[in-house]
Amino acid sequence: MTQQGFQLRDNALSLFEGDDWLEKARAAAHEHLRLHQTVTIEDVYAVVGKPERVNSAGGVFAKGGFKLVSYQPSSRPERHANRVGVWERE
Repeated sequence: MTQQGFQLRDNALSLFEGDDWLEKARAAAHEHLRLHQTVTIEDVYAVVGKPERVNSAGGVFAKGGFKLVSYQPSSRPERHANRVGVWERE
């Protein structure tokens, strides 16, 4: 990704900051990490549900002290085993 690409990504994600769902999702992710070594967006969905605007899910791990460590196939059948990020504390 070029520097311009990073800037465009960050600008888009900043639009979701302050969103009620995003704040609840980040809190759920941190709580999950309190009890487990890693967390995925699917762990977050299990607690807070999916967001109304699916793009906002991309912001959950963008800030807040998370580090991407690997990928794994999605456990949701409708995702056709597409990969999801596995995150841990930074």
